[in-house]
Amino acid sequence: MTLSEENKNKLLLDYGVYKYVNSDGKKLDYWCQNWIFIPKQYGDKIYMVDTFYFDLSSSSFELTNNNFNQFEFIFDKREVRKTDYYEAARYNEKDIFCNIAMDSGGYSCSSCMWVYKNASYDNDLLIKQAKLEVESAKGRLEYAIQYLKEMEEK
Repeated sequence: MTLSEENKNKLLLDYGVYKYVNSDGKKLDYWCQNWIFIPKQYGDKIYMVDTFYFDLSSSSFELTNNNFNQFEFIFDKREVRKTDYYEAARYNEKDIFCNIAMDSGGYSCSSCMWVYKNASYDNDLLIKQAKLEVESAKGRLEYAIQYLKEMEEK
């Protein structure tokens, strides 16, 4: 079966990042660890190409109407940049994408964070984090004072 024009028009070729999702729990006979793909057109066919090797012959699937719904759009890679966990924690969760492993084979998936290029730090979140740091520092200081007092009493 081929891919309909309607479904072709829904794709973001070369820039859309898609995750393989299969609601029936059936796994593909495929080595990939992270299941992240980008659609590429070759001739009159469109393939979901794995983001690790970008190899049409060994790491891709021909996209058809039968498997079209098994790929879920995540983001346009032109609109995001890779970041680390600590910086990502400064943004509102609507602006970040967690554990989207591209170019990693899935082995370092937990460190694959992406944020919209136009996103700004979430000031309310930064204030909340700063308050937690202050409370933690107070606790450490109180413990150190108590420890010092105990040592001086010996």
